[in-house]
Amino acid sequence: MLYEPEWDVHWIDSWNDAKDAIDELLSCSTVAVDTETAGWQFGSNRLCVVQFSAEPIKKNYLFDALNLLELDSLFKPLIENKQVLKVAHNVSFELKVFETIGLSLANYACTLEMAKQLRPHLSSFRLSALAEHFFSRSLDKSWQVSDWSQRPLLPEQIRYAASDAEVTYKIYKVLKNIATRLRSALTDDIDSLLRNYAEVCRKKEELLKPIFDTLCDYDYLLEAIKEKVRQELPKYNNEYENESCYARLQEVRKTEVSIELLKEKYPEIAELVIEPYVRRDKLKAVFKEFNLGQSDLDKVIIDVGKTYRLHLEIKD
Repeated sequence: MLYEPEWDVHWIDSWNDAKDAIDELLSCSTVAVDTETAGWQFGSNRLCVVQFSAEPIKKNYLFDALNLLELDSLFKPLIENKQVLKVAHNVSFELKVFETIGLSLANYACTLEMAKQLRPHLSSFRLSALAEHFFSRSLDKSWQVSDWSQRPLLPEQIRYAASDAEVTYKIYKVLKNIATRLRSALTDDIDSLLRNYAEVCRKKEELLKPIFDTLCDYDYLLEAIKEKVRQELPKYNNEYENESCYARLQEVRKTEVSIELLKEKYPEIAELVIEPYVRRDKLKAVFKEFNLGQSDLDKVIIDVGKTYRLHLEIKD
């Protein structure tokens, strides 16, 4: 069964309506945000539609980014607001999209990362897969790659865009409730923490015992299959797709921290992090403590070759 928007859907293409909608969204403590772009096939993303959904007002606002002028000044009060939490699925995409109009998304949460942390054994963390898992309803993702620069948009595109934002909001609420429930076991009492640890280990073992051998078989198979896919993909220009899955080998830089450069450029930090090798997590923490940013960190990073990262995506 496909998900249909349950909250009111409003198409916004005039400045006055847009300003009123932003003012209303600013009254909410949490809003979901999603964007639709055009030109991704050619390596560019032209912002076409911006969607916001919020439960207190039970509305889905769809802003026509192609016909609204001064998008930066329109969205800035909400996007850069530090009091209103913005929720997105794969928030890194929205971060990049809003950067193209000069805005920096502030105070945000990512349902993709939350799902990976709280439900790590799901086979897929795509938005549609999460909607199916939590609500037994999926999203028609075929509209994701439709032409969002056309006007007027098709009714199916409007429903899809509204559904994406609305579902993101609802999934966030579910995941937040799960996190709140689980964190109730975290106390400042070391005795209680150790008791809880032992109890959780025993319960997990009891739960897994009937399926332990099968689970181990599946874990082995998954790793073995991934390694075999990694070996075969170069025969297909590092990319292959069928009705079940999409596989790609992505070339990435292989880097390491240069101890010589670290000693030369930041001698006051070098002695704090060289052990004899440099742990990057500790290095980043010390750089942050000394108010040094990524650009400073890059000065002590050197390329030592390249490697390939395997990306596997199960289709809905």
